[in-house]
Amino acid sequence: MSLKGRCLCRAFRHEFDRLDMLNMHGHCFSCRKAHAAAYTSTASVVREHFRWVAGEEKISAYES
Repeated sequence: MSLKGRCLCRAFRHEFDRLDMLNMHGHCFSCRKAHAAAYTSTASVVREHFRWVAGEEKISAYES
């Protein structure tokens, strides 16, 4: 069984087989600002368990 996800614009889609690390809630200034919320929830997946389905070629990176 794989878990599926996508961004809100639907340009990026991914699947992963399992969560490899515990979920956490970020309360730092950067997390709160990025999500316009009191905290953000995240979970980690080991690269071997992750697959891009669509949009990988559109990804870029920036330093926060």
